[in-house]
Amino acid sequence: MFSPPRLAVVLVALVALVALVASAAAPAAAGDAGPARIPAAWHDLLSADETTAARAVLALSSTPKETVEFLRSNMLSLKADRSQLTGLVKQLGDRDYHTREAAHRELTSYGNTIRAQLEEARQTAMSLNPEARDRVRRLLSRIRIAEEDEKALTEGNPLAKPGVQPYVQYIGNQQRVFVNGKPLDLTPRVITPAGPPPMYLRAARAIAVLEHIGTPDAAQLLEAVAQGEITAPPTRQAQDALARLKSRK
Repeated sequence: MFSPPRLAVVLVALVALVALVASAAAPAAAGDAGPARIPAAWHDLLSADETTAARAVLALSSTPKETVEFLRSNMLSLKADRSQLTGLVKQLGDRDYHTREAAHRELTSYGNTIRAQLEEARQTAMSLNPEARDRVRRLLSRIRIAEEDEKALTEGNPLAKPGVQPYVQYIGNQQRVFVNGKPLDLTPRVITPAGPPPMYLRAARAIAVLEHIGTPDAAQLLEAVAQGEITAPPTRQAQDALARLKSRK
């Protein structure tokens, strides 16, 4: 699995390769390119199918000026704006099901970068209807479970740590294992590392496109993205892309 910095470098190389292939087959790909294709290509950057994503990269790279202008209005949303988040939380209780689902998906895409805002919303939940309160609770639970799974993957066996004092105690007919006075949960669980949120994957691909375009306007947009949430991978990816662009000068 690629780390975020390596992923960004690989994506840049793939963008260049796709652009090279496209230049050799421009007539065949002409129907997929052009400014009218940009919104659909932006959506396709979310795809888990690499072929679909590669076609989207090709379409975006073929119209540098229009692509930068389009991304200028969309990439900035990577930074969790407080007023925007407040609006999304309220939409969790909207009467329209599709509005509720869209808000839930967008908030999910921010991952744990909005934990503090969601905790605040939960504490002031009296201003939300029951549907919104329940969805906030579910979002926080999802973040907590993901963090616990990540911690379990990175920390390894808790019994192998220095200073750990495990012991067994019988409660009725049930055997319990305690570590430093706390019961150890022995319930079997299959823990798989969570992949990046779709929004982050799309951001990584879009950042690679901007780096490939490499114009002053593209660099300016990368600088804006680089000011995003400090814990969000796209922020670091944009910073790395800017550093590589500067090193080429």
